[in-house]
Amino acid sequence: MQYSLLSRFQGTLLGAMVGETLGLASSRQLLPQWASPHIMSQPESTQLYQLVKPYAAALICGGLDLAQCRQPEHLNTLLSPVQVIGGTLPVILFFHEDLGKLQQQVCQAVRLWPVPLETQHGALAVAFAIAQIMREQLNPYTLIPQIVKDLPGSASLRQALEQVHHLLKQGAGLDRTQQSLNLQTGITTPDVIIALAFYCFLSNLENFRLTLTRALRTPDPHLTAMLAGALSGAYNSSIGIPLEWWLEPGYQSLPSSLEVATPKTLQLAIHLMAAWSGVYDPTNAPILVSGSQSPAVAAPGIIRPR
Repeated sequence: MQYSLLSRFQGTLLGAMVGETLGLASSRQLLPQWASPHIMSQPESTQLYQLVKPYAAALICGGLDLAQCRQPEHLNTLLSPVQVIGGTLPVILFFHEDLGKLQQQVCQAVRLWPVPLETQHGALAVAFAIAQIMREQLNPYTLIPQIVKDLPGSASLRQALEQVHHLLKQGAGLDRTQQSLNLQTGITTPDVIIALAFYCFLSNLENFRLTLTRALRTPDPHLTAMLAGALSGAYNSSIGIPLEWWLEPGYQSLPSSLEVATPKTLQLAIHLMAAWSGVYDPTNAPILVSGSQSPAVAAPGIIRPR
């Protein structure tokens, strides 16, 4: 395994939040340079953190009935389908090893929100990709055809993904890709945003920075960069995210860096990983933090909560 599963859990959540915040800054024309300080906000104040936390908390506590998951009511009328997809990231990570349960749980998580049915299809496309990454089975040349083959419904999403696949094979640049996806007017749909996120990820597979650089040049950088950041963060892990983008607030060795309050995000990933692996008390799993103690871990399929 190239990267540890924990670092991939952390990279997925952190990459999505870095992408979300950089995208918001870019859309507000607040991003003149990559090293501008204080652009990043606290994760608690971002919509994505508010969306992922209830799902993660329910899974960590063993409450796998996501229908009982309480979501922030003040976000109900403000969310786009793509933001709802971003909120399902903890569910995707937790069920990545079982595609049947993954599909069931992701669809259940999406249905908690007043979004179109097609949102489930977009969430499944992202889920299938991240699941392949987590299982070290990602083949960038066959990823999209496999997703299109397994994806239920949503002909428009399949068509957009197939276009991206063919454009990647031809080595098309971002401008041509956006033109092919009918973005001349700057109007995007959730299907197009998802397809562009896959393009930005697959065209810069090994480079998180370049993935987000391209995503930030799309008509909807906030949402595209969030999804592209999740995909690239899963693949390149937290190690692949530039250090200056996720330093703790107040860290002064790089005073011009983008500052991200990451401790709670990283801790959330640690607890989620602990719950997935069968740690008896996932909120107190020191082995995942310092290696100083050995918590009780279940053998797969025996006493892990499912």
